Amino acid sequence: MTKFRTVLCPIDFSDLTEPTVQLAAATARRLGARLVLHHNLESGPPEFLSVRWMWSEEHGEDRRGQVRERSARLAEAFERVPEGVPCEGRLTRGSLDRATVEVASRLPADLIVMGSHGWSDASHRSLTERMIMAAPCPVLTVGKGCDLDQLLEPPVRRPAAELGFLVPIDFTPDSLAVVDFAAGMMVAMPHRLHLVHVIPPSPAMDDPRVRSATTEERHRRLAELVPPGLEDRTFFEVREGEPAGEILGAADAGEALFILMPAARPGLFRRVLFGGTTLGVLHGSRCPVWFLPPAITMGHGSRQAL
Repeated sequence: MTKFRTVLCPIDFSDLTEPTVQLAAATARRLGARLVLHHNLESGPPEFLSVRWMWSEEHGEDRRGQVRERSARLAEAFERVPEGVPCEGRLTRGSLDRATVEVASRLPADLIVMGSHGWSDASHRSLTERMIMAAPCPVLTVGKGCDLDQLLEPPVRRPAAELGFLVPIDFTPDSLAVVDFAAGMMVAMPHRLHLVHVIPPSPAMDDPRVRSATTEERHRRLAELVPPGLEDRTFFEVREGEPAGEILGAADAGEALFILMPAARPGLFRRVLFGGTTLGVLHGSRCPVWFLPPAITMGHGSRQAL
């Protein structure tokens, strides 16, 4: 099992800060890890200014005041971390995504817990979307629509043994690595493992014989992925439809604690792949989502695609 020693939690003091810190603290406590709260100040001078020292001198007092104000707010966030969770802070200035990656690398962080404000658009460039591609460790995301009751409080709907981790499987090496990663986590947890494979719509699936044969073959392949020793806590299903929607539907139906999935690898078709299933799950999930970045999946696990 991967040993989690340090959980990094970037915060921006928005309305997502409180649930994100609480999730990060609860996760750190269960993993026996320390929690590091990180806030990054504005990245520097406006882009139209070419002489950095002029901006720095002119706004020196403003910058010092900003540091004092943000340090005080960081201290307030510390006060809301439950007792018993070792906690410290980092305050940085620079490019937000680069600063976060740098802090994660230097600690080093074993897990990043961060909030997601939604899809990137003309007025908002999502840090979360960038981090799940660039992070040196897994990233656990929480959106505004997430229900954290099962994670932050004693189970109120179903016992822990009936809740699980949902892992979408497309039989690529990256998704097989996530199965191995999830199996390692379950060694110390009482939850179930839920494997789901989605068959996208296609004209061929309109033929009942093709649908039956394809579904049967995918069930067989899923059965072969059940981790040894976890047979009694692993179940799997094959669905048909749009992948992101079916994954989210499976998570809701099974009241998943988390969805675990790989981030799309960089490449020629990264934007197409990343803009589909990965982003659909990231921004549509009602439970937190663990993403294993390429740096993890490329070196994790030894199984090959079946």
